[in-house]
Amino acid sequence: MIIAATPNDMTLPPPELVGGQGLTAKTVCHIGPIHDDGGMAAVIDSISSMDIEGWTSLCLNSYNRNPFWSRFSLVPTVLNKLSTSFKKQNLDVVHIHVTHGMSWFRKHFFIRWCIKKNVPLILHIHSGRPQEVIRKAMRLLDKTKDSNLVKVVVLENRWLDHFPSDYRGRVSIIHNAPRPLFTSNSVSSENLTFGVFCRPVKHKRHDIALKALKALREKDIQVKMIVTGNPFDDPPGWVEQHGWVSTDDLRTIMEKCRFLLQTSQSEGSSMSVIEAMSMGLLPIVSEASSETVGDHGVVVKGEDPLEWASVIESEIIRIQDNKNGAKELRNPYNRAEIAAAWRTIYDSSVHQG
Repeated sequence: MIIAATPNDMTLPPPELVGGQGLTAKTVCHIGPIHDDGGMAAVIDSISSMDIEGWTSLCLNSYNRNPFWSRFSLVPTVLNKLSTSFKKQNLDVVHIHVTHGMSWFRKHFFIRWCIKKNVPLILHIHSGRPQEVIRKAMRLLDKTKDSNLVKVVVLENRWLDHFPSDYRGRVSIIHNAPRPLFTSNSVSSENLTFGVFCRPVKHKRHDIALKALKALREKDIQVKMIVTGNPFDDPPGWVEQHGWVSTDDLRTIMEKCRFLLQTSQSEGSSMSVIEAMSMGLLPIVSEASSETVGDHGVVVKGEDPLEWASVIESEIIRIQDNKNGAKELRNPYNRAEIAAAWRTIYDSSVHQG
């Protein structure tokens, strides 16, 4: 059962029975930008929609992108909602989703509340620039080391490497999982459509994608591009551009693509990459997502559009020649396995918190 609570929705999830055995499910409360269009909201949606045995989810929105003041105005609402759930004994674990910058500033109010109330806390770090957040997470682990109240979750091994060995017992790696809607579909080796699905911000480097595909078209390779987020002011006719799209529409757009192109300078563990892989698209990505794709995609070094074009052309030829064609069709992100990992950490938080 999933409850998404807004400022006008103060309904608490009713007690649920586990497996019909008369056992009441425990409640984990997710706090983060659940109404936003970004990747963190997609992660929260993915986790809270999982069937995690023994657990039900309450989701509290802590962020609105606009107007600017609303990025902070929801803090009292979330604290009041937490207090209400706590008083009704309907709160077992708080799962806070955090990134760098002002995200930590907003979330530290909820972290302090959990420590004061002795409520087990999962600090889930999403940032593609993790050093700043990890330093603060380490200070929090130091502060609570006697109670073992706080556990930290990171998305990939490269983040775990930032923690000294004596912190590793309280830091776990749990990968992002695709949302249920994104399951494999049939793909054609003749389809030369590339999808680019990310925010229109500078570090995503959309210009590299556009220039690389333009270079291929100049060689009479009839590639096309579908982008979301409206990154281009005046795109050429072979680029189909959308603004922010719903989850259903994103699924429909991905069905039209054969490749996922991601040129970003920095990434956490990109949901667009993971969900594209789940849909059977071949990810061609920057080094920022090398661990995310592993052996299931192609990594391009640097920011030279001609180098990107060369790698893309090689992959088109490989696929059309059906060489190693199964490489891109495997999905390493299994929702059931990831749900089991979350159950383990939630259960251990209750037992040790």
